[in-house]
Amino acid sequence: MKKSIDTVLFDLDGTLIDHLPAICRCYNQTLREFDCEERSLEEMRKLIGPALPEIVAMLLPEKKQTLVGDFCRRFRALMAATYLDGLSAMPGAAWILEGLTNAGKKVAIFTNKLQAHADLACNALGLSRHVGVILGTESENEGLHKPDPAFTAKVLGKVGTDATSTAMVGDSHIDMAVGALGGLHATYGVTTGTNTREELLACPHKPSAVCENLFELGRNIFGLP
Repeated sequence: MKKSIDTVLFDLDGTLIDHLPAICRCYNQTLREFDCEERSLEEMRKLIGPALPEIVAMLLPEKKQTLVGDFCRRFRALMAATYLDGLSAMPGAAWILEGLTNAGKKVAIFTNKLQAHADLACNALGLSRHVGVILGTESENEGLHKPDPAFTAKVLGKVGTDATSTAMVGDSHIDMAVGALGGLHATYGVTTGTNTREELLACPHKPSAVCENLFELGRNIFGLP
């Protein structure tokens, strides 16, 4: 018999929090300093998800690819100085985390943000008190990142659960790949961040379902009141 879901992993950016205005502001300031074309909010939205060096490589023209490291260092410095400016929780974020916890589910946040940045954001927005584990990356240049199955195995080990009873919730193709590559019970997409419903359904690793927001996810998928 197939197991029911007893653990839910949540992506952070675009799923539980909206950090895009701050991220876009700092990317554009860095792009100006590196004499590169600025990007719109919607253009940046499509790039969020991978590790920082991957995003920067997509932003810089071919002739400036050797500057990826320098760009990353400058961007991190700008973000550190204004990290909480413009940061907000997605509607329903605290509600769904608290509701799932009260329903007896294990809840964790699983993100490609640096661990220190993930902790800072979740503490500032009061989300930390609703989750058992927050797992971010140790480095933006080395180490494990989503959707590497080894990174998924790491968060499952920290939570103390197994893949076959775990669901992943996220807003991007990377999160959909987490579920498929990690052998998870289910993967659910939300359209609050990087991808539209159509884009999520067209992912190579298709989601089990796509919801417009966290309230729809909580009520229709997890049966929260």
